[in-house]
Amino acid sequence: MSPRAIAAAPLWGVSRFLVGRESVTWELSHQEIQADVAAARRFFEGLGLGRGERVLFLSRLPEAPYFWPLELAVLSLGGQLSSADASPFDAYRSAMFLRTLRYRAVVGLDGAVLDGLEALGADPAELLRAVPCVLARPDAAARLEARGLRPQRMLFLGPALALESAAGAGPAPDPELWELGESAGEIQVTNRTPRAMQFRRQATGVRARIEIRSGRALLRDLQPSSGA
Repeated sequence: MSPRAIAAAPLWGVSRFLVGRESVTWELSHQEIQADVAAARRFFEGLGLGRGERVLFLSRLPEAPYFWPLELAVLSLGGQLSSADASPFDAYRSAMFLRTLRYRAVVGLDGAVLDGLEALGADPAELLRAVPCVLARPDAAARLEARGLRPQRMLFLGPALALESAAGAGPAPDPELWELGESAGEIQVTNRTPRAMQFRRQATGVRARIEIRSGRALLRDLQPSSGA
């Protein structure tokens, strides 16, 4: 008896993204996930991620569309990964990883994890000082800078992910995938490649200034988010 063929699902998955405090349903295709993996590879190659080097990812389940391509990219480059929840309740796991393993990068650090580390009596700056690349969300980045570290910023722009290639360079989405716009100080995104959902000047809830450098749109003067 031959196995029954199972048709591929039309969608990779359904998630949501936030615009301020509003939750927006987000459908994703397999094709766009593959494009996001390719973009993530370009980013990590730019960082010089080497075979066998480790990356610690800190995320929440609804954030899988942003983080899954990053994780696949690390694995495809021969890297190794660890994962912990981006929450104060799982900070003990982050502390354990950082104390026992050497990481090339930490991706997704936020204020909730910093709160959890401090509640454990750990010094986040000491745990992270030896990590060459700390990609932190804006609330955590400001706190780490106050402690003398130079994190690189990452943030969600609706369905797009903006990453900073070097501290102070300004976060940006991959220019092959996304175009940035602005309306009354709010950043908007438009997809440049096919996606299950088409986004045209999609509001993001992020307020910042767009700076064009070497043909690439970067975000400057990020303002604190009023969203959840």
